[in-house]
Amino acid sequence: MLAAAESASEGKRARPWREWALAGATAVVVVALMVGVPLLRKNGPAVPEDELTAAQKLAEWRAPSDGLLKTPGQEILMTTPKLGNSYLNVPVKTDEEE
Repeated sequence: MLAAAESASEGKRARPWREWALAGATAVVVVALMVGVPLLRKNGPAVPEDELTAAQKLAEWRAPSDGLLKTPGQEILMTTPKLGNSYLNVPVKTDEEE
């Protein structure tokens, strides 16, 4: 009877140790995933330079009609001259030129 009670108590002592080991291993895996996944995303495979420039050219595509929609001097219409300056450069006649 005593041997059975001792073996039962030994089994109960071993179970919490196994549970803590399993919990610790699970925590290590979770922390490794939390650290590893963002690093993989940040330092993912490098894109070759020629593919990157081709992608940038595609992103900057403009419609052929964009040139027709621009008016001459459009940049002048979007801004105002500073005080004392003018966009119109009209030469001033002096008495010597007449």
